[in-house]
Amino acid sequence: MSATPIPRSISLQDSGIMDTTLLESDESRAVETTIVSLHNMDKVLSVLKQKVKAGSKCFWVVPRIEGTEDDGSVMNRFKSLVEILGGDKVCRVHGQMSPTEREQQLEAFTNLESGVLVGTTVIEVGIDIPNANILVVEESDRFGLSQLHQLRGRIGRQGGSSDLQCHCLLLSNATSTQKDASSLTRLQILTQSNNGSEIADADLILRGPGNMLGISQSGIQNGYTVDQDAHWHMLKAATASGRGFLDDQSSTRIKKESSEMDIIEQSTTPFYDQTSSSSKKGFALRIMTILFGDRSREVDSGIDTIQNLDISKGELSQDDLTIHGRLIDFYDKRGDLQFVKPNQKKKQTTTDESFTQDEPNKPHLAGFNSPAKALTLENRLNLSEDDVMFVVLDVETTGLDDKTSHLIQLAGKVLGSDDENDLFSQYILPPIDCIPMKIEELTGITDQFLRQGGYDKALDREVGTAREFRQVYLDFQDFCIDRAQGRKIVFVAHNAKFDIRMINGELRRWRFSDDTDSAPILGDLFASSLDTLQLFRTSKFWSKSFPRPTSFSLGTLHEHVLEESISNSHNAVGDVLALERLLQSDIFQGWQSLATRIQVPIPNIKVEK
Repeated sequence: MSATPIPRSISLQDSGIMDTTLLESDESRAVETTIVSLHNMDKVLSVLKQKVKAGSKCFWVVPRIEGTEDDGSVMNRFKSLVEILGGDKVCRVHGQMSPTEREQQLEAFTNLESGVLVGTTVIEVGIDIPNANILVVEESDRFGLSQLHQLRGRIGRQGGSSDLQCHCLLLSNATSTQKDASSLTRLQILTQSNNGSEIADADLILRGPGNMLGISQSGIQNGYTVDQDAHWHMLKAATASGRGFLDDQSSTRIKKESSEMDIIEQSTTPFYDQTSSSSKKGFALRIMTILFGDRSREVDSGIDTIQNLDISKGELSQDDLTIHGRLIDFYDKRGDLQFVKPNQKKKQTTTDESFTQDEPNKPHLAGFNSPAKALTLENRLNLSEDDVMFVVLDVETTGLDDKTSHLIQLAGKVLGSDDENDLFSQYILPPIDCIPMKIEELTGITDQFLRQGGYDKALDREVGTAREFRQVYLDFQDFCIDRAQGRKIVFVAHNAKFDIRMINGELRRWRFSDDTDSAPILGDLFASSLDTLQLFRTSKFWSKSFPRPTSFSLGTLHEHVLEESISNSHNAVGDVLALERLLQSDIFQGWQSLATRIQVPIPNIKVEK
């Protein structure tokens, strides 16, 4: 029994191997979950003081027992809360206490009419204090999704007072960068759902399903035929349809002429229980190996059952053909499933040569025609089919550190458009005395040019003086939204992590400036990002006839693929146009299908000031 099953358990359930029973209850009180910046600690403490005076009881969770003066630790937070609330209102627990000490502190907190219990994750399970209605998790991005949900389960419990609203505050300094994307995704999921089943599903997608035929409880297993992330709905559809097929065939018996095994019995016993483990043609073993076996390694010669299967030949055995026919008859009766019949051969053509590739002849289920969607953040865009707009983007900066450096140019272009109005470029006046000389030499963007304007070689026209980042970013935001016409927008850049980090640095300074209460975030504008540095490194684009370049810098790639240097290199406009030409070249034809897998969602998360 678990409130949030581990990813491997969910994958076994959704694959039809494990049966589960879901117990739901509406007796717990609703918990409002909010992400709050750690910069707002003084405000959080002030509000908490008012809540405790009004009768609230709070769990305050920190990631460590002891630390430096500014770290979130039990000792530091206990001390600061005692100063604010008084020693009679604050208790503490952690793993280094003796069982007797912990019990005494828990009993003291239970007997308080209002107060705070500071602790580590030792409070995650086994504590039932019905009147506790506030949870504060400091440095919440350090905790796992299931762990945070379990901690949140300490408040709003059955039997508590309905007069006090339940609040969960997730304190974090994580930003909307690719580095922090997974952390912020976990936190946002918690703000969207209190349902343990939904959260467990999201945890599976975030951490990976583990090893279906092994013991790994989470993680991505390379070399597997089934990608439980990309094939999420197909697996659910296959499970549902498979169970329906067995019910439909409950009075049917499919038997090999040699009577070596029964695949489906008249009883309700699962068909895989009727498969002889010693049978080399065992249907269930065959399917499990095809779907979840590691195709990147040679099969252990000691496992005779698997070694002799003919799955790599792409041939249908007589048993497969019999079941195939029955499956088609079954699916023809249903309108909610799309069944794809196997092809014998498929001819593919590249720019260099034509070749014939054998396609597996196994019948396969494409999925529900209208599958229910999982949590929004977990649905990758299909960059080959979805109606999306790609914006190729580049920035020029005064340095490489997002905390101390500033943007001096922002350029973006709608990929594939020939309209000159679909190219955006503006210069930004940084809040520093002058541009570093090495940056002027590298980019050709001088301090005088930014402050006075002049001829822009990349645009081949005169431009005015540079403006503040806020004005430029709002113009860029309007530029993208106007051209997207409601489509999702994908951020495309070479070494996208750098561009995202630098833009977020400016947005962060904007957000925490004294003269504003809010600022945009990248997630307002972009659905996901695509790093072409990662894309171009993929081996599928390179061969003996066209080998990999010596470097994957934009300039080297451009010379290697297009046999010419970049015009206006190190100017954001020149680099944007160069990257667009690479994406449109024959060598990278069909890059969208690979980009679908390597794209990174950009969280749309509002962080309170």
